Amino acid sequence: MSCEIVLELASVSKMYPIYENPSDRLKQLIWGRFKKHPYGKEYWAVKDISFQVRKGEAIGLMGANGAGKSTILQLISGTLDPTYGTITKIGRIASLLELGSGFNPDFTGKENVLLNAVILGLSEAEAIAKYDDILAFADIGEFISQPVRTYSSGMTMRLAFSVVAHLDPDILIVDEALSVGDYFFQAKCINRIQKMRGNGTTLLFVSHDSATIKGLCDRAILIERGRLVLDSSPNEVTEKYFSMKVSQSQPVDRQKPSSPEKISLGLLRNAEEFNRLSSFERQRNGKADFLNVQLLNDEGNDSQEVAFGANLTLRLLLRVKDISFQVRKGEAIMYNLKISLL
Repeated sequence: MSCEIVLELASVSKMYPIYENPSDRLKQLIWGRFKKHPYGKEYWAVKDISFQVRKGEAIGLMGANGAGKSTILQLISGTLDPTYGTITKIGRIASLLELGSGFNPDFTGKENVLLNAVILGLSEAEAIAKYDDILAFADIGEFISQPVRTYSSGMTMRLAFSVVAHLDPDILIVDEALSVGDYFFQAKCINRIQKMRGNGTTLLFVSHDSATIKGLCDRAILIERGRLVLDSSPNEVTEKYFSMKVSQSQPVDRQKPSSPEKISLGLLRNAEEFNRLSSFERQRNGKADFLNVQLLNDEGNDSQEVAFGANLTLRLLLRVKDISFQVRKGEAIMYNLKISLL
């Protein structure tokens, strides 16, 4: 391993046996080592994953639910062992994988801060030294003296993230936990993560929010059915992810063609401005480009305000790239354009 690389996964796979009957599990336990094939079916949550992470990098993991993202983070954290492959890690790892993991629900928030900090690798003296800062960051008021079982999911996340954020880890792993908190605390957490990154902390981050992935990560990895599909820039990976979602979804079929209308000059004139404002959030699959959009009222005029119950027209200006077909002499054809809007 290079001195710059703090994490490396080499052909990592994780298999879970699935048994149709409870008796099959018992048979596998007793006679499984004598049998060539297991009694249950093999489910590969992660299959042949390899990548490297350098010190200070922020890596975003993207993929649909059940793609294997959380399993990868659990393997890296050490809460799961790989079936095959090796994982090499350098430095202290702090993980926020499941809200309240390591918390005793009957202990108060104060008691759980010290308990969780020690579980995650701090000495008792270090935990006591950081105690006041952790409580101040969590900012849950008088509830800090109440049992954790009385906390809402947002309060639990506040306390859990606060503990993890004050461990000064070499590698920080966060799995969708920030989505539970309110907007202002999410922003506070992002600022804290940015500060940790400035001090050299490496980040592994799972989120379905493309804006957060783009804004926080240097690199992104797309996982599909346990396999690595793409390891590239956040922009490229998010576009690939959403294009895959579009291709898997049922397209909207506009059977009734709209009456031909002349495209307004404003729709064409403002296309460059639309592209500038929308480029950060756009997801592309290479088959077409949105050049502009226009909202029209019932009279066909540009509309900036929408009254409840009013009839509106959404006009989309597209440049379609991926169209190919043949027309024989004497044939009459009608082309229906199918569009999926996320």
